[in-house]
Amino acid sequence: MTTSPHHASTGDFADDDRQRSGSGLLPFLLRAAVPVALITLIVGYVAYTRSAERTPVYSATAQVVLSSATNFSPVDGGGGGNPDRYVENQAEIMTTVDVLNRAALVLNDGIPGTELRGKISADPLGPSDVINVTAEAEDPGLAARRADAVGTAYALFTTEQVNLLADQAAAASASDPTAVLEIRARAATFGDGVQVIQPATVPTEASSPTPERDAYLAAAAAFLLSAGLAVSWRSRRRPTGPDQLAADAGGPLLGEVPVRALPSATPTQPGRAVYTMALQAIRYRLREGSSPTILLTDVGRGSSATSAALGLASAAAAQGRSVLLLDANPDGRLLHRTGVPAATVPIESLGQGGDLERALPRVPSLGSPSGGLVRVGYVNGAVVAADDVLQRFLAPVLDSVDVVVIDAGSLQGNPAAFGLLGQVGAVVAVVRGTRGGKDLRDFRRQLALTGRECAGVLVTRRAWLPSSEREVSGPDPGVADRTATPPLPPVLKRDPGATEPTVTAGRSS
Repeated sequence: MTTSPHHASTGDFADDDRQRSGSGLLPFLLRAAVPVALITLIVGYVAYTRSAERTPVYSATAQVVLSSATNFSPVDGGGGGNPDRYVENQAEIMTTVDVLNRAALVLNDGIPGTELRGKISADPLGPSDVINVTAEAEDPGLAARRADAVGTAYALFTTEQVNLLADQAAAASASDPTAVLEIRARAATFGDGVQVIQPATVPTEASSPTPERDAYLAAAAAFLLSAGLAVSWRSRRRPTGPDQLAADAGGPLLGEVPVRALPSATPTQPGRAVYTMALQAIRYRLREGSSPTILLTDVGRGSSATSAALGLASAAAAQGRSVLLLDANPDGRLLHRTGVPAATVPIESLGQGGDLERALPRVPSLGSPSGGLVRVGYVNGAVVAADDVLQRFLAPVLDSVDVVVIDAGSLQGNPAAFGLLGQVGAVVAVVRGTRGGKDLRDFRRQLALTGRECAGVLVTRRAWLPSSEREVSGPDPGVADRTATPPLPPVLKRDPGATEPTVTAGRSS
């Protein structure tokens, strides 16, 4: 029986992704509004509380108006210069240790000038001769006194510097009394270089902390960060449901099937009715005349294609069907899960007279009293994929089984699975309900390379059931008892005298 591949119609994956991204942005933002708002409020509240616990600090500002726009020069030719630069220099002088030490003497509160650094600032007020002197303190009155003291200390410092320069110039011109008088006159005219000192006003409100402002800034930062993280996470979030997972995989949703969440001593899976519906959906997807071989492939980690294969086999057997399970995983996980001894003879040996019972042992726990039979075998995936001879190897048994289910693992992790895509009747993706995104897009691209389409998607969900639970044997409700119908398709039975396997009616015990 030959395979009739389904040609893929995958469309533009990038366009699909962009359309889904754009159409779901607004609903996503609406869903994210509550956690983002909650984070914003919490951060704002914490910032407000922490800020309010800090000791209040008051700021007071005094203004110093300079009387000159140039440096003092005791003789002609020593003045001039940039007036703006002069004002900036005087502002810097006001915060030097020499000036602050004099301010500490004026205050006489026991605090040295070195401790005033960082609490005093001086800034020119635009293109003018005015300098704002700002002082900070935990007491509002002390803040105002400090600002005034710095202005007074600057005037004292400037007077001392002017007198020092005048004395030096007068000493140099001692032989010329007229020059000495002129130097003294210049010094007296310049004076302390200050026209007026505008005293600071005692502040009534603290300059810091500002709980409202701190809370607003922290809340704004939290909002931007949480909203940005939410939008960034959206591109990697898990799909919203099975329908979206199936759409991303490029096939119809066959069903959401349960798999055991904990290791189990039995290969049976919970939810046989769900697997029965999924099996029937797969049969509808198989084209007439195509091979009854179904390849299950994991999409992403933890998708449980092996569990899904066991569930489908059990559902088919409950309907009285004959099922062949094939393990194409390199680690033989399907054989291990069935609980039967590992097959020592691969299925490809059947065409050369291999032993049926050794190559395809029965799985009693998956059988059914209604006549359903499940066999399991091992297929050398590398050989089958390389030679493209899966159907030839299956020829001795295809007439005796209703369905062949192949567990080939992941297309990405098992090259043999990729090679088997073109040799089966249907390709079914098995996706874990919490996976999606890049794994699904990669699956669609790999499938498109083979010219196949996804026959359907099984979404698995973990069922937290005791490992000792067993499904009720027997046909599903609504399924006729097939024991009253004509004999089931025959199975292979080895004739010791024959060179090729022979087919006999009925089922071997």
